Amino acid sequence: MPLEALSIGLPVIASDIPALREIIDDGIHGILVPSQNPQALAHAIINLLDNPKHGQALGIAGRERIAERFDITVTVRQWEQLYRDVAAR
Repeated sequence: MPLEALSIGLPVIASDIPALREIIDDGIHGILVPSQNPQALAHAIINLLDNPKHGQALGIAGRERIAERFDITVTVRQWEQLYRDVAAR
């Protein structure tokens, strides 16, 4: 769900796990909170509610991140390069 929210420009608060750290830079593309920490989650939610402009900035940056990394043309080029690299070995 975080990828879908990012792709439409919504601010994201997500668990700080390796898979999401690869996509979200904390404080830039979204907010990462420690897993199993409801106080940190509540604090992040309140922070976004109190600072809607920050939430908008996170949403814009998140959408840009998704467009950069997961755009179909970018993905196809990456796969093509991978195949070229493997074939050249």
